[in-house]
Amino acid sequence: AAGNNENPEVITTLINAGADVNAKDKDGETALGYARRNDKLKGTDALKLLEERTIPTVTAAQVAKEFLDNPFKAEKERAGKIVILEGKIASMGTDKDTGSPVIVFEHSEGGQVIAIKFLVSKDDPMLTKVSRGKSVAVQGTVAGFDDGVITMRDCKIVQ
Repeated sequence: AAGNNENPEVITTLINAGADVNAKDKDGETALGYARRNDKLKGTDALKLLEERTIPTVTAAQVAKEFLDNPFKAEKERAGKIVILEGKIASMGTDKDTGSPVIVFEHSEGGQVIAIKFLVSKDDPMLTKVSRGKSVAVQGTVAGFDDGVITMRDCKIVQ
């Protein structure tokens, strides 16, 4: 609703009332995508608010490429940030330190393999709906990059 509206005050009211700015329509588009294409919203506080509140969605391949190309720059730009990461599950298991369920995406490029490790809550209701080889979206905080593994914490499965 917010993305299709041309009135900045209505958009701001909807967001402040708790509208899900990360919701996607049937075409996979968010309110932010629509708002950015709407000339009447350019430069408005409503567009800025949408940009601040929308969690970026990226693919596992995009993030892996960033870390392979320049790990220091990627870690500086991504660490501590919340993202929704989409990819195909390469493996699942349990973290040896925390006992939390772990979902791993893997991406290889130019002979290098990078793994993205998600620590998911045992109570995540979506956990029962995912399996190896299935495409999924996970929201979490990028914790860091070490020895070919990107670790994400505070994760939840959103698709």
